[in-house]
Amino acid sequence: MKRAQIHVLLWCALGLAIGGTGAYLMHLGLSSKGSSHTFDSASQLHSSNPHPIMDKLRKKLGTRQDIDEHLQELKQFEDSSLTRDSVKFEVAVYSLVAQLSEGDLELVLVLLTDSSLHLSLRVRRELQLALLERLAIFNPQAATDYAIANDLKGGELALSSTVPTNIGNQFGSPPTVAAQISLTTTVYCVWAMTDLSAAMANANTLEEEYRNRALKGILESQQNKSLEDLRKIAESLGNEQLAIDAYTASFNVEKLKNPRLAWTKFSPYLISLNLSGEWVLKNVVLQWYEQEGVDIVAEIQASAASDRVKASTTRLVLTHAVEHVPELAFRNALKFPGDSRARERIVDDVVRAWATKAPDTVYEILSELEEESLRDDLLHSVVSVWARSDPYHVVENINSFPPNLRDTGMYSAIETIAQSSLQEAAELALEVMRPLAHSWAIYDVLYDWVRQDLEQSIDWVLSRETTDRQRYSLIRILTRELVSIDARRAFEIARKEPAPNSRTGLEADVISSIIALDELELAMELLDNVREGRTRVQASASVAYQLINRGNTEQALKIGLDLPESEQEAYFPNIAYRWSSVDPQGLLDTIQLLPTSVIRSRVASRLLDSSNKQKFTESQLEILNRYLTEEDRAKIDNR
Repeated sequence: MKRAQIHVLLWCALGLAIGGTGAYLMHLGLSSKGSSHTFDSASQLHSSNPHPIMDKLRKKLGTRQDIDEHLQELKQFEDSSLTRDSVKFEVAVYSLVAQLSEGDLELVLVLLTDSSLHLSLRVRRELQLALLERLAIFNPQAATDYAIANDLKGGELALSSTVPTNIGNQFGSPPTVAAQISLTTTVYCVWAMTDLSAAMANANTLEEEYRNRALKGILESQQNKSLEDLRKIAESLGNEQLAIDAYTASFNVEKLKNPRLAWTKFSPYLISLNLSGEWVLKNVVLQWYEQEGVDIVAEIQASAASDRVKASTTRLVLTHAVEHVPELAFRNALKFPGDSRARERIVDDVVRAWATKAPDTVYEILSELEEESLRDDLLHSVVSVWARSDPYHVVENINSFPPNLRDTGMYSAIETIAQSSLQEAAELALEVMRPLAHSWAIYDVLYDWVRQDLEQSIDWVLSRETTDRQRYSLIRILTRELVSIDARRAFEIARKEPAPNSRTGLEADVISSIIALDELELAMELLDNVREGRTRVQASASVAYQLINRGNTEQALKIGLDLPESEQEAYFPNIAYRWSSVDPQGLLDTIQLLPTSVIRSRVASRLLDSSNKQKFTESQLEILNRYLTEEDRAKIDNR
């Protein structure tokens, strides 16, 4: 039974229970708080809602003498100790509502929009719903007018019947907060309980958004009717899908007498799952599984449900069955007859669920699987789950796994250990043998470590005794993460680190990162301290690229002219391509200013041998050709 239906019955009970004495005692308790407002005109109802209907209501009610009394009644709900206790709060709300006349209900609804009331959105909403539920019994048109004037906007309502949320054959999680209830839906639910024809006729006069909200309420009130009857109602109001949603929701009960029959009745209508439909389907299927076990998978596959629904429910049943019959669940997953990608996802989910309980068992069983590609993927999944649940076991026995699984095992184990000890995880990351996997493992650990304890992470990297190659890799990762926190410090650490095997000094990387952070001026300042040779060429070129992009080619030229000739021979050809993309004529005019014929020839050669050649006219290409040395001309001719 829906909220509005329950509360209609509740008011009847409260009306008898409270009686005159209860209402009087409540009145005394509220009146004892004193009076702080006196209203004698409509202008003194300080509503924040400018809707024309609200204007009309304020004019109608603004001259009443009991405004202050009702305002004081509402002020009790400013007390957080009352609203935190859900039972006391519910009793207070419906005790207040039950004693109000039709006219009082309208007045209190208007007062709820008064800006002097300091009520939370939740409390204000609950009061509005309760008042409207009762007003809809006496005067449904007045309740409708208020509901439409004060209802939530479309995006503020939590559950939509048209937004699919099912991804990768997995059901969505229940919401962490309760769904917002439409005021319009509530009013029409009550109205349709007392006069279905009138409610439907009135709903047909509404705009589409509010007509759909009204239809939801009407359908909720008719929950015991057949799908055929619900569809007739929905068709007359222009949205048949809402009838299917309402019919589906009727199966969302704690204990179904016959979940198999429930599945048969509504599963054919679930073509594309929405969030509420997923929860109902999950409820039905799990109750069915509890009654009949894994065998229901075959019946699901033979049903009239859509392929997507079949895949989602099969996954749900089999991952649930892992708790009781894991190997049987696995065998059933392998036999899934649907789309191959859906099958692989289902099998992987089952295997992962099983691996959390018995990784060694599932590992052994998978070793016998004949499908090589699927077997390899599943073994990676098992090792990953195993390493997350028992990282030290996997680390200690890493060499017992095939070589192609070791990186997965170590990486997952390191990730898990890092949650309790970043230093221990970093030490383990150094043991990863393959360079790429090693770099990723170290990167992930240092990324978190730098942000959690900057000084400790720096001290560990700088004091760690390791090979030159590993140290270079560590410093590179550290400075990349440090540059966004303290760029100057990252630069100094990088500059002091030797570059093994003629590699580029790491400060060139730092300069590039500083530029990416839009700190060009700082990068230019630090450029003077970059070590000479290829490192300075690379760092200078990074700065020049940004200068050229900003149209400052003169500064890019000056940086190059200040370099020694040996570095100029690499620098100017390096920036020529970028320069030609931005200002080809400007570059052509500048080549003659370059200090040697060798540099001019190398720049011309780079341009003539690049895709940017098309940016130059025939006459400009002739000029470039004139700068070529015989050696460079011969190289171009031989290509």
